[in-house]
Amino acid sequence: MQTRPWARRDRRHPCKLPACSDELDDPLSFLAHSCTPPRKNMKARIAFSIAVLLLTACGEKPPPQSTDAGTTEPTIDVRQSTVVAAPDKDVVADGETRSTITVTIKDTAGQPMPDFQVLLAAQGEGASIIQPGGSTDANGIAIGFVTANKPGTVKITAKVSDATSTYDLPSQAQVAFVAGEAKKLVFLVPPSAAQAGKNIAPAVRVAVQDDFGNALDSNLEVTLALGENPGGATLAGTLTVAADAGTATFGDLRIDKAASGYTLVASASGLESVASAPFEITAGAPA
Repeated sequence: MQTRPWARRDRRHPCKLPACSDELDDPLSFLAHSCTPPRKNMKARIAFSIAVLLLTACGEKPPPQSTDAGTTEPTIDVRQSTVVAAPDKDVVADGETRSTITVTIKDTAGQPMPDFQVLLAAQGEGASIIQPGGSTDANGIAIGFVTANKPGTVKITAKVSDATSTYDLPSQAQVAFVAGEAKKLVFLVPPSAAQAGKNIAPAVRVAVQDDFGNALDSNLEVTLALGENPGGATLAGTLTVAADAGTATFGDLRIDKAASGYTLVASASGLESVASAPFEITAGAPA
């Protein structure tokens, strides 16, 4: 039986597969131009397909993809970071009593961030800040203090910074300072010149204050008496008055004899007495 030419070519493997090399840029194109698969010989077609797969596998393989996605530096989350005061109310405004300010820095995952510098600022009359002694610790915490010598509310804010950036924390703390203990009496409105036998006007006012001159919410009783008495006069009127919100008002004081150099002395239980500035009492109008 006569053998068909294409079958003989198949048995003799006329399509010699080249070795994998840099010269084989496109193995499929090579086969398409160099070898045409037999149409009816199934074994030859299978062999041809295997050759195509082998040629396609030749050449450089792509570098393996790294499974290391790298690490991302943690980022500060200013909204999770906090500024907290303790205590935050009834702190004595004596310039010494402290409220502790705790600043806590966290990242976006809620984890503490060490090594941040913290700068505190206070808004409020008489307030003073003691800055943290160093950067945030392993728990992301830095601690400072605030004092005041005037009663009122003090607001505390914080700026924090790392090696590259500075951030204003939206969190703020507030501390309510109150006046300290009663320490002294002060003539808010001292006695002024008046006619003998007439009420001294405006009314004399005496305040109960702490060491820093802060008025106290006190009802302490305050008493007035003559100090220097060059005319040998008598002081009349209501001489003992309970303070109202820390101030005692004397509206009907009068001295019966004219002279220059009178003084009044204010006293209260537990406090040192205080004298007014000198004042004059003039003679009354003739009858």
